[in-house]
Amino acid sequence: MSSQKNQVVYQNKFSAPEQIGINIKKSIAKLNKSKSKKFKQIPFVIAPITYNKFIFDDKFMIFGFLQIETNYRDYQSPFDQDLVPLYEQAFSISSTVMNYEKKRVELNLETKLQSGLKDFNFLIDYFSNIPNQDYQYLGQLLSSYQYQCNQNISHYKDIQYRLMSRIINEEDILQSQRDYEQYLNEHLKKNYKDSDFLIVKICGVNYENQDMDIKKYYISDSLVNFMGIDIRKVSKQKLLETLMKETRTQGHQRLKRTIERLQLLQDGYVSYQQPILTTDGIQCISNMNIEIVEWPQRPEYIGKRDIYAQITKIELSQEQLQLIFETRESQNQQKNHQYSNLFDQFQNEVHSEMFLEKFYPLAQDSS
Repeated sequence: MSSQKNQVVYQNKFSAPEQIGINIKKSIAKLNKSKSKKFKQIPFVIAPITYNKFIFDDKFMIFGFLQIETNYRDYQSPFDQDLVPLYEQAFSISSTVMNYEKKRVELNLETKLQSGLKDFNFLIDYFSNIPNQDYQYLGQLLSSYQYQCNQNISHYKDIQYRLMSRIINEEDILQSQRDYEQYLNEHLKKNYKDSDFLIVKICGVNYENQDMDIKKYYISDSLVNFMGIDIRKVSKQKLLETLMKETRTQGHQRLKRTIERLQLLQDGYVSYQQPILTTDGIQCISNMNIEIVEWPQRPEYIGKRDIYAQITKIELSQEQLQLIFETRESQNQQKNHQYSNLFDQFQNEVHSEMFLEKFYPLAQDSS
């Protein structure tokens, strides 16, 4: 263990926040002096509850909206509330654009929370001391990522200083973001087809907060249709939640995915298999190919990960697509049949009521 401050004691969950390197600002409440002789006033401590916004029992959110579990346990159902990502509440959708020209839905996001703990050495110590190869490898990746985070924060502070000194200005930053999105659109047009199932996440830096933001999502029309999402009916937040939902119920699968996410940030590309659950309950296994697209023509003051995109391409075989199409058609036919039966029953009841009113009005009155 590195220090007493970062010491971790794990018994189903971590102990007090001070023990995991989180400094909590406390204050003594000031009260008006009471004149009563019956009661003795005792000063009490006020501590904010915001310290736990990155900590939920055995789950932590670290810099970059990365969720880390200290106990990757199994769940019975993909709908278990504990599988909801911690970062789901970190965003609100400011606007939705139906980009018919580029055949995609664009979600513009506002980040409401910081992206996670910037100092997570206590997690590195914890995983490094578990006699399990996967956990120890996770500890190694977190150690590399901690170094990367420290470098990033130092760079963010330098840019913040340049902004305050007016060496660069906010318009320069905004123009860089617009230029990068133009470069990204060209990359997508050159390397992907309209029929591809794509999720594109655009990330940038908030230099004022020295933190990472997720700016936008692009979702291809083909993926929206495949997932069975009706854009006219679903809420903006529900659309994002559907695409972000974790369906891995097995703990070792989520552990592997955490490792893959960290590898992605280091190597810029990763490929793995992922269960997908559509809105109408069809589940299948897909191949997820994810690449990070940096910006070669960026200005010298912009770091290579100050603004970048993460492109996720979801691939399914033709056999899978055909089976999903047939399953969906069968479900729709059953629903239409049930609706038809209900409508026929309703019509029969209406006609019966009209018949009774016309030919047996006295019987209706007596009832």
